Amino acid sequence: MKNALTTWSMAIASAGVAVLLAAVNPADAASISFSAAEDRGSSPVDVDVFARDVEDGVEVTLKVNDSTNIGDLLAVYFNFGGTFNHKTINKSSVTGADVTKVSFDTNNIVGGNIGQKFEMAVQFGTTGAAGGLLTSTTFKIAQAGLTVQEFLNQTFAVRLQAVGSGPNGGGGSAKQYGTAPTAFDPDRTYAVETSCIDSG
Repeated sequence: MKNALTTWSMAIASAGVAVLLAAVNPADAASISFSAAEDRGSSPVDVDVFARDVEDGVEVTLKVNDSTNIGDLLAVYFNFGGTFNHKTINKSSVTGADVTKVSFDTNNIVGGNIGQKFEMAVQFGTTGAAGGLLTSTTFKIAQAGLTVQEFLNQTFAVRLQAVGSGPNGGGGSAKQYGTAPTAFDPDRTYAVETSCIDSG
């Protein structure tokens, strides 16, 4: 989805991050973007999902993008397609500033059944935690052989708390579902990221 890709690009630029890119095999790097807009909870709130290939795996970004409601991101659930064996991934392979827990083959990582079983779930923060709303987060799955190809046409689910209107949200909760596209984003000719330097 164009909005998800644009939002991600603007976030990188505004953070003042300089990215060093490798010139090798740029056409091998792919990305997908879509929205988890199918509501199965009490308070709907759209979440954009963006995933891209990086040097040693896949980077995933979630961002609340709803004109009516806002919410606190709690967890994302997903499956892998093709022949990729998710059991080769270690919990320590999943890194991100907001990641607090990683589980496999589960429908429950934060105290509530998401409604179906997924091969992997990543939690952010804790249920009922104070300290403001987490409306955007990025994590990386570092695993040899894992590419965005594995997410094509796969179902994703996102759990949120403190869902409501206004800058501080409300008392609602959300279970949002979305399906990744069947093909990569049109512009997939960027180089694979090798490292990031904070330029201050």
